[in-house]
Amino acid sequence: SYIFQLDTKYLKIRVYNEKIVRITYSADISNNKKSVMITAVPEDLPEDALSEERTDTECFIKTKYLTVAVDKATLNVKFLRSDGTLLSSASGHSLVEYDVFKTTSGKALTASE
Repeated sequence: SYIFQLDTKYLKIRVYNEKIVRITYSADISNNKKSVMITAVPEDLPEDALSEERTDTECFIKTKYLTVAVDKATLNVKFLRSDGTLLSSASGHSLVEYDVFKTTSGKALTASE
């Protein structure tokens, strides 16, 4: 995992495999809540399958297929293909946590249940 801090906020990046990366924003560095979106299990990647580059303003975490670019000043994140094509970005994030609910047989449960 890669962890970045800005004031009292944390950004954690966890590479599950060369195509799946999980980004977590939290005010609690020990936050290890289970993802409701990612069902994959993190793989042990060979050393040459993952690289990191840092500049004064950004950090780049790269796999064969994906680059995650983190702006150090804002913790904004960009997801890029290996050729540099922008796939997605996350900015203006909020650290307000909300309960996630799912319905099973008509009974509402929180994500932790």
